[in-house]
Amino acid sequence: QYERAEEKGYATDIFCPMYYSPKDCETYSKDPNYTRPLIQCEYNHTMGNSGGNLKEYWDLIRKYPKFQGGFDWDFVDQGLHRTPHFDASRTTKDYDQLAKEANVETEYTYGGDYNKHDPSDNNFNCNGIIGPDRQYNPHAYELAYEYQNIWAKPIDLKQGKIQVHNEYFFRNLNNYRMEWSLMDEGKVVKQGTIETLDIEPQQSATYTLPINGQDFDGEGLLNIDFKLKSAEPLLEAGQTVASMQMEVNPWQPMPKMEPVSTAKVKVSDNVKAGEVSFTSKEFDIVFSRQTGLLTRYEVSGRNLLGEGGTLKPNWRAVTDNDMGANFQNRLAVWNNPKMDLKQVSVEPATRQLTAVYDMPDVAATLHLIYNVAQDGALHVSMEMQMKDGSKAPILPRFGVLMQLPYDMDQSTYYGRGPIENYSDRKYSQRIGLYEQSADQQFFPYIRPQETGTKSDIRWWKQTDNDKFGFKVYFDEAPFYASALHYNISDLDEGKEKHQRHSYQVPTSEYTNLTLDGYMMGVGGINSWGEEPLPQYQLPAVDRAIHFWIQPCK
Repeated sequence: QYERAEEKGYATDIFCPMYYSPKDCETYSKDPNYTRPLIQCEYNHTMGNSGGNLKEYWDLIRKYPKFQGGFDWDFVDQGLHRTPHFDASRTTKDYDQLAKEANVETEYTYGGDYNKHDPSDNNFNCNGIIGPDRQYNPHAYELAYEYQNIWAKPIDLKQGKIQVHNEYFFRNLNNYRMEWSLMDEGKVVKQGTIETLDIEPQQSATYTLPINGQDFDGEGLLNIDFKLKSAEPLLEAGQTVASMQMEVNPWQPMPKMEPVSTAKVKVSDNVKAGEVSFTSKEFDIVFSRQTGLLTRYEVSGRNLLGEGGTLKPNWRAVTDNDMGANFQNRLAVWNNPKMDLKQVSVEPATRQLTAVYDMPDVAATLHLIYNVAQDGALHVSMEMQMKDGSKAPILPRFGVLMQLPYDMDQSTYYGRGPIENYSDRKYSQRIGLYEQSADQQFFPYIRPQETGTKSDIRWWKQTDNDKFGFKVYFDEAPFYASALHYNISDLDEGKEKHQRHSYQVPTSEYTNLTLDGYMMGVGGINSWGEEPLPQYQLPAVDRAIHFWIQPCK
């Protein structure tokens, strides 16, 4: 193989480009004038929080025989360990345990860490599937998922019929068994095992599972795992080598309904004090007339907000790929854009407060609309209307940040997890019920950046150790969420990269909960200019999110 031959074909048996986009790969694969196999000698540059759109590559590889794969760049973050000494030969595979150790002052160095005069590419060679201590980076799970060689798909799930395909070219599946679990809203309702999978290479077989006629209270999902019966070189008996999830009964959003209650809510619009309050025997919800933002949310005498905290629109700390595309400059107008408060209106009869903002930097108008329920639940709407002629660039995210007390850091959620995942890197993570602390959701990339987000969230519950807190439901669709003990501004690099490491990021005084209706993908073509694929971008158009915050105690 000779990469520099390109499409001309001299001195090479294959076409082996670097970092072709999925679109370019398909164009080559469809062109009958090109007959050499396409095998990218480098692709999927996994630098920092990356590895997006791998599915798009592998859908094409499986579609076109001419497109035969590629070599992921790179295997391991090329970081060097430096004192203070820490044992890098960790053997645990427990992701939560690794996350708990995130703040250990372990420094893996990168270009520029030793002096300021030697040539340096900064953290550029920290672009691995795994870390320098040989632990998985979050995008490694997606790579393992797309590379698996056993697949299952639904045929007729009402009758329990699925098809299993052996994608291997040279081996039967007789050393694997299939374990399945039927899930109802994240809880197992039925499970079983098929011990014998006698499927020859490149062949398929149909199986009928005893799941027909199952009644579901909510979303029904079928989880399937293929496991080794007996050990093989480098692989243990019982090890999962392939997995997938299928929808049996679709998820339906169930927004909170206005409670039937006789509780009286007092609405006080104190212009002199500069605040609007909604008060009952059980709660006290207060907004600032100067900012239009929430300033206090007390339930049974305890505040859901940290001291001085609020609920406000949000920005995304830039990733390595974001900076490669110069998003820190190109999208800078979305980084805490100017919000000129134009109006605060109160409707006591409906317990509603509306704050209207002009956003001149992006030529938009933003409405924050709050409705207080009689039981203390808060319905929040954030609606953005773009003005005619606006030239605002794409958004990194559209959602809010809620600054909670530091010890309100226990998350229980129903969505994709437990590893962080994004719109273009999520299929390795199943929809299910998960519990994590804020510290467990932070991943210590060698250079700090956006981390922790989970996608396809159906609901999210945030509590302290006394189980005091709240639950969040979006009205229309699944959403994105994360809870971290770090400020987004501290994870963000600003306009240019600095010699920073994750353990140096200061801890926030809050647990920072992000709730997003939309989130841009992380990208995965290269780290020096390519953007996330168009379907994972957020054009600056009219957008709205609507959700409930339901206190629990």
